[in-house]
Amino acid sequence: MSKFLFEILSEEIPANLQSYGANELYRLFKLYGLKRGLIASNEELFYTAQRIAFRCDLMIEVKEVITHVRGTRIGADEKIFQAFLRTQRDLNYKIIELENKYHALEYREIINQNQQAIKSNISFAVVKALKDFDWQEEIMRWRSCLPKWIRPIRSILCLLEKEIIDFEFAGVKSSNYTHGHKILSSWGKVCIEHPNEYAEKLERAFVVLDPMKRLSHIKSQVPSHIFKDKKIENLINELSCIAEYPQVMISEVSEEFLSLPKDLIEYIMIIHQKYIPIRDEDDQFSGKYVVIVDHNNITDEIKRGYSRVLDARLTDGKFHWDKFINTEPKIMMQNLQTTISEHNGEISVYSFNKFISKFFKDSKKAFVKLNVLSCDLSSSLITEYPALRGLMVTAYLRKHGVTL
Repeated sequence: MSKFLFEILSEEIPANLQSYGANELYRLFKLYGLKRGLIASNEELFYTAQRIAFRCDLMIEVKEVITHVRGTRIGADEKIFQAFLRTQRDLNYKIIELENKYHALEYREIINQNQQAIKSNISFAVVKALKDFDWQEEIMRWRSCLPKWIRPIRSILCLLEKEIIDFEFAGVKSSNYTHGHKILSSWGKVCIEHPNEYAEKLERAFVVLDPMKRLSHIKSQVPSHIFKDKKIENLINELSCIAEYPQVMISEVSEEFLSLPKDLIEYIMIIHQKYIPIRDEDDQFSGKYVVIVDHNNITDEIKRGYSRVLDARLTDGKFHWDKFINTEPKIMMQNLQTTISEHNGEISVYSFNKFISKFFKDSKKAFVKLNVLSCDLSSSLITEYPALRGLMVTAYLRKHGVTL
């Protein structure tokens, strides 16, 4: 049983493809390795924003060759059979009956692959797995003549115990080194002498390989009650895949933007910035937010930088909100006279009126109410932030004294 390690390092891999990539690559390697007498087991899968890797135990399948040497007929003189046995130089045999007619000798020979054949079979399995890998989405082409991969490849690490498995893929040769964190270690080379030291050496180079370890580190530093919201939990799972050395930074929204609707602030944070809004125990926005920083030293300058980016986004949101809330109802309704916009197309006012008349006795009154409730559809606010559709109407109607 030998320890095997493989890693492919590239430019940033989308968060939603990292887990799939590690599992699928190992599955293909195991499949093609088995065809060459390589049995992989006890796998450990690693993935970060820049790398996909796996470490496993590799057992070389031992082949047993069985050979039969036919002897005398069954029932023949014993002396003849003994004379036949004396002609055999190899005494490691078993006497059997063959076809119920003859005495025969059965030889069993164990054939082991030599080291060169083992390395050749491993390189075949790895290259075949890489070539047949399907990312299930449009991939980046950086050279038309090279094999396809999700992002440009920087290095390939491939070790069987302390030996390098030599091969080439996409113009990159395999080696026994990888790279640390792209900022904290300046992509410094990390030499791996044995698969067992892989995770330890990379952690010293500011790369946490285990995705569950990164996730638990983030969760331990943010309030536990925010995980009630499924979209927040999904965001944290995504952020744990984006940062190789995640650290938690907590900051506050500038006072000038706290008057904006909380749904708008949270939408901008989650969708546009990948920030995590913090709600209090009553599920109300607290004015604070969490940023996952891929850095080990969060300085005041870094905090100000993240705040400036959010302020710029919130300034855009404030512009669209002010424009929406200050538009007169008459003008707002005029914008809805010709069409009622839907996410997947446009329905004319006439067709929609005809449709709802089937369900309401007073279709005109129902249609007016639907128009009023859909007044935000013509605004730049919903064009810019479509998921807020319908959430901003109540505040708009309250300000302009519109009742249904």
